Amino acid sequence: DMIIELLESGQEAGEVKADIDLKSFSYMYMGMLRGIGSQHLIDKTVDIDAAYDMITSTCTQVLSARI
Repeated sequence: DMIIELLESGQEAGEVKADIDLKSFSYMYMGMLRGIGSQHLIDKTVDIDAAYDMITSTCTQVLSARI
């Protein structure tokens, strides 16, 4: 899984917390992205850019070894 490989690289570099369950995080991340996409298909007023920014901010807080 590409997401897991990227996160493992981040752990090796000390940028991603070592205690993160990478497989579970990968599932959660993909679920959030798919969920926002589905919401937008149902309701075109959903602001995908704002939702993506929120996902990015949330994931950064969860993953970052430097915060």
